[in-house]
Amino acid sequence: MKDAASGVVHDRHHCRCFRIDKSMIGKFKDMLVRRAFEPVTLQEDHGQVFGLRRRLSEHEQTHLKVMPSGTIEAENEPPPEYPFAHLNQTHSYSPHRGIRKLLRDMGITFRVVTDVPDTCWRPVVVRPKSPVSRETLLVIGAVGIALGAGVYVWYKGRS
Repeated sequence: MKDAASGVVHDRHHCRCFRIDKSMIGKFKDMLVRRAFEPVTLQEDHGQVFGLRRRLSEHEQTHLKVMPSGTIEAENEPPPEYPFAHLNQTHSYSPHRGIRKLLRDMGITFRVVTDVPDTCWRPVVVRPKSPVSRETLLVIGAVGIALGAGVYVWYKGRS
């Protein structure tokens, strides 16, 4: 859904309501890093100046991107360490209130650039029940390869 006045595209998983002055982007990034935000190794390229994440718990992170215009795009989602829970956006939701509080706490001047959609005021939070970690997937894969190799060797030994 696109906001007619601002041209901002809304979806139920992201908040794109805030914009900071372009001259503050570098300072904002530095302040986020001091607040335990860290670089994201794998992320979609939306043309962002930077993207950072902060772990909220073992199974959840805030992922924040800042665009060249100063617009902030953010979502709460499972971290990439749980790839199956991260394959689609079912478990992602808008961190609107958290981003507004963060900007205010940092003293960063911002504008609300759109009519705030209901998905930002009342996000739908669907947490994964028991996400499978990347390490577990690697172990399962290694066991599968070992079993396959064992069957192959056994079969070749019989022929």
